Amino acid sequence: MKKGMMISCKDATELVVKKSHEKLSKWDRFRLKFHLLMCKFCSLFEKHNAVIDSLAGQLNDDASEKLAETSREKILKELTA
Repeated sequence: MKKGMMISCKDATELVVKKSHEKLSKWDRFRLKFHLLMCKFCSLFEKHNAVIDSLAGQLNDDASEKLAETSREKILKELTA
């Protein structure tokens, strides 16, 4: 990734994904915001990425709850047998 102010769409999408997993530097946040102001496609990608991350997080939470519930039921069956 070049260090100039203008970044490519490829660099912008990489920063969007990176932003969802870790904190960006001030410079990277500025360059990403600047690019998103000018590029409707990358802005749309950022919104879609946020939705996907949110749904993946919910799926992860649901799976954890169901696993714990299943484990509890299995333990109860073994204790009552």
